[in-house]
Amino acid sequence: MLFSVGSHPVFARDSIEGSFIEFSEPETLDLYGLGADGLLTKRADNWLNQETPLSASLFDDDALIFQNIQSRTICLKCKNESRIIELYNDHAPDIGFWAKPGAPYVCIEPWFGFDDAPDRDGLF
Repeated sequence: MLFSVGSHPVFARDSIEGSFIEFSEPETLDLYGLGADGLLTKRADNWLNQETPLSASLFDDDALIFQNIQSRTICLKCKNESRIIELYNDHAPDIGFWAKPGAPYVCIEPWFGFDDAPDRDGLF
């Protein structure tokens, strides 16, 4: 049975409005998500940039997934606060961001793999 390893750290916020995610390296990445069938689906080209703002509706369609990231440090910052949450990503090539819609937290999830894309043939 194949498997992949990742983590699911959760960072509590009073609200995620006004927060943003900042990367240690310049990033321009395509946005992926999980389709209704649970498989990886591309949603948008060049969606992610250096500072990605968070909003209550951002996770309405589930997790935001990015492949082949270069950054090893990912920060969660808020424009109205001096506190910074810094996550060191130890070479995980992929990352997911997730929150239950309307919840006062965000998950920053380094991944070493995820579900197949719909165009895969199913062979290992």
